[in-house]
Amino acid sequence: MKRIILFIGSFLICLPLVFSANVSNPLEAVTLMVDDKIITISVNDAPDQKVRLSIMDAKGTYLHEETFNASKVKERKYSFEGLPVGEYIITIDDSQVRTMKTVKVQTDSINLISEDSIYKPMVFKKYGRINVNTLLLQKNATIKIIDQEGVVLYEEKIEGVNSYNKSFKILPNVSSVCTVQMIINGKNFYKSIEI
Repeated sequence: MKRIILFIGSFLICLPLVFSANVSNPLEAVTLMVDDKIITISVNDAPDQKVRLSIMDAKGTYLHEETFNASKVKERKYSFEGLPVGEYIITIDDSQVRTMKTVKVQTDSINLISEDSIYKPMVFKKYGRINVNTLLLQKNATIKIIDQEGVVLYEEKIEGVNSYNKSFKILPNVSSVCTVQMIINGKNFYKSIEI
């Protein structure tokens, strides 16, 4: 049985959390298989979830981008035949996780050489406060809260923690709209919130 930990004030509460059989780990929602120069992307049960997929070369040039509904498309195949030898980055975004997989195309094969998954931060307004929650899993991060004039109201570097949960009170006379920027392992995530 998994447990969920909640921080309320300065008290730590540990509650059991039970998942039903049809709820999967978001990191396992999309899998990639490599066979010769064909890459197969498989989407597990993710009802009505949009998945965005992009393929780019090592220079950052997008070769392919598409968005599809995971409940309607369970598998996609991509041929890397004819592409120049080199490294390519496949990025798969769903509502909770961004997964980057780097593959190396060689003359007669393709190999997965690295992969990294980042949980996307959840940013929401509740009781007049901006709340930011994310799993970092020991990844380095920076959070900034920026007003509509571009002035940084808050900035924090985060290192060596598994999760980040913080609530911010921004006075309405400071700004009517704020943007929360979270940089996790060099990847930017933005969310604008009306105060």
